[in-house]
Amino acid sequence: MKVKITNPDYLPMATKVENSNSKTKRNAIKHSNRFFMLFIFVAIINSISCSQSSESYNKEQIIQGIPCKGDVNYFFNHKLKRCTLSKDYTYDDFTMPSGSLLSFFDSGFPSMCTLSREASFNGLLLPANSKVMYNIYGQKTGFWLAEKRSIQGVMIAHSWDGITNKVHKNGKLKAVWLAEEQEIQGVPCTSSMNIFIYGMKALHYGTKRMAFFYDNGKLQQAMISKDVEIQGISFKKGELICFDKEGKIDRNAKLCE
Repeated sequence: MKVKITNPDYLPMATKVENSNSKTKRNAIKHSNRFFMLFIFVAIINSISCSQSSESYNKEQIIQGIPCKGDVNYFFNHKLKRCTLSKDYTYDDFTMPSGSLLSFFDSGFPSMCTLSREASFNGLLLPANSKVMYNIYGQKTGFWLAEKRSIQGVMIAHSWDGITNKVHKNGKLKAVWLAEEQEIQGVPCTSSMNIFIYGMKALHYGTKRMAFFYDNGKLQQAMISKDVEIQGISFKKGELICFDKEGKIDRNAKLCE
């Protein structure tokens, strides 16, 4: 005869444990499903929030006439100090690409533009991350390169401060800092300030150590990197050499004084 046990207190111990484990598993699965649904909900909310924040961050703002996006900085006098351009912006006959970082003087004039991509500067193509500089009157003064690069056959040094490289209005190089010793139009040139090689006069020369060019591309002036004879005249390393616009040595040029 089979005996039916209705009181759980009289169930065998193994049966009790089995029932308890089964109930625990069901509760665990239930809590797991709740946690998973909560995780999915939070992920969706964050995704929507991030998307809205990104759209808001990149939304164009016209500030003091400048198309900006993202973070904007101001001077104490509330003049614009720095912003990222939301679109191409032209100033002083130079078009700055969208995404470029434009900085200002506290007077409101631009001071520097870090290019987001290649851009034409007086017809000269400057690579991304180059810096175009302005004077306190908002006029372009020159550029710096983020890394050394050959432009118009001249290897130009990278720089972040000091006197900038210059360009003629027709896009030809005007004055540049040389990245290394190099031959330019048959002349061994350098912009080095190494006094052990070129003597104390290298310090005295200052910006005269730059290589200068005429607007026709001809070399105008440079510092000689090694002893050499040019057009029948001997030059020692560290000396300056000057030419006229036709390429003939000019001993009376002001740059070589």
